[in-house]
Amino acid sequence: MITKVAILIPTKNKSEFINRQLDYYMLLRSNHPIYIGDSSNNYHKKILLKTIDKYKKYLDIKYFFYPKLSPTEVHMRLANQVNEKFCTYCGDDDFFVPNSLTKCANFLKKNKTYRTVQGKSFLFSFKTKGSYGKLNYFSMYWNYPHIINNTAKERIMNYLKNSWVAQFSVHRTVEYIEDSNDFMKVDDRTFTELIHNFTFIAQGKSKFIDCLYLFRQSHAGQSKLPDFNEWLISTHWNQSYNTFMDSISKILVKKDGLNALESRRIVNKAFWIYNLTSYLSKLQKEMNIKNNKFFSIKKFAQYNLSAKQIDFLRKTIYFAKEHNLKKGNIFYDISNKKSKYYDDFLPWYQVILNKY
Repeated sequence: MITKVAILIPTKNKSEFINRQLDYYMLLRSNHPIYIGDSSNNYHKKILLKTIDKYKKYLDIKYFFYPKLSPTEVHMRLANQVNEKFCTYCGDDDFFVPNSLTKCANFLKKNKTYRTVQGKSFLFSFKTKGSYGKLNYFSMYWNYPHIINNTAKERIMNYLKNSWVAQFSVHRTVEYIEDSNDFMKVDDRTFTELIHNFTFIAQGKSKFIDCLYLFRQSHAGQSKLPDFNEWLISTHWNQSYNTFMDSISKILVKKDGLNALESRRIVNKAFWIYNLTSYLSKLQKEMNIKNNKFFSIKKFAQYNLSAKQIDFLRKTIYFAKEHNLKKGNIFYDISNKKSKYYDDFLPWYQVILNKY
């Protein structure tokens, strides 16, 4: 029997993205229940209900209308509706690989000391606006998120070296709700994500499984987090910061037996390392500091390749040069039929191109 993972999807006025997502899950005959928390206007709500009616014969879809709730409130309303033992959070413009969700849930079944599980994740964007199109950008979102330290302090400090959005990991539903106790206590979206992710990591080990797991889309219609400078002077910053400190330091006291003063010192240090590192990394990307070198088609002259193979390589190299990709990027690795990720990559690729 397939282990089911509830997929929690808050959405607002993105009916075309939900349609695309359900298209993808139907193509794969996914058995994982989909919980949709809709805060849309009447126009998008009507379209979304028609879309759900089209797919409900093939997918287990549970729809909830929350027109007046915040994204955080919708998130937790959905979590509390879940009947399955495992769950994960998903943006309305993102895609999980169903087989990989099953693998992650099965691991949690057998390994009680682990709190979260995830596989490889990638970020993409289109050349034009919308929910379908040609790829403009394709890169690693996260690669090897894996934390197996025994203490909460060690896990948090290790997380700073290789962080990821653990909301997208697979969780035991009971633990997900437990780990969200302080999630709704802050009004600041940046802090809600921080509290969630640091809580998940502080509470237990996290396992990486080598599988294609999640595709995330970047586009202009997304709800963006504020810039670092704007965030620091925002109205609710100080209150949210104190809530974050209280929430995470209490876990260190409980898990590691630290006193309150020491636990707050550790959390404060981790907080600033995490945020300043992220800020500097973003600046580096904006200033195009790194220069990438690419390999040439001439290097393949020594091989006896067919015209079709050479044409594919030429297109691949052109794509890499145009979009700043390096050899070894997943674009090279999984678009090849010999890749162990190819079978999970192809359905997603077909759907976003609208060619299946």
